[in-house]
Amino acid sequence: MKKPMSTAKFFQKICDQLAEKKQMPEILYYTLTNDSDGWITNPEFVMRENLDYEGSEGICLDLEMELVQEGERVRIPLGTFKTLRSDPEAMEIMGTLLADFLVEAYARVRKHPDHFAWEGYQVCAFDESGKRQNWSFCCKNPEAAEARKEELLLTYPKVTIRENATRKERTFYIKESESREERDDTHTGD
Repeated sequence: MKKPMSTAKFFQKICDQLAEKKQMPEILYYTLTNDSDGWITNPEFVMRENLDYEGSEGICLDLEMELVQEGERVRIPLGTFKTLRSDPEAMEIMGTLLADFLVEAYARVRKHPDHFAWEGYQVCAFDESGKRQNWSFCCKNPEAAEARKEELLLTYPKVTIRENATRKERTFYIKESESREERDDTHTGD
């Protein structure tokens, strides 16, 4: 990705995934994407929802994302699912839609964390076979990233630090003698 993903695009991608898996309920009257100017610049966000059972004309499910932007916690509306039904079975169906959406949203971020990291620094560790670990650390400043790198090199033979805004990455190796060496293979990745 060349730029952060918008919250509207994220909502639509999750809806598309649910439709592909045939998890979008037939009882929906409409699905509405919020076209706010929100951008996902950090993979550390929280999904918030409001499932309104006794609202006007059926059941409404509103989804939003809570994240930190420019040092402040903000909530950005993602979208709305609406059904005109208001019976208990419809509530169960909408509750299942909520669960399915949350599972897909968080799975997408876990599977593609680099698509959502555009602030600070990303520190990743690699095992002896060169395989990247399924986790990484987000650090707000270069000092924190350097400290995390030093800590990880005590356990892992290779660690990378990426400046998320520029996508420039530095790779560090630990030699068998336990001295640390920075290899000059700085590059920009997608």
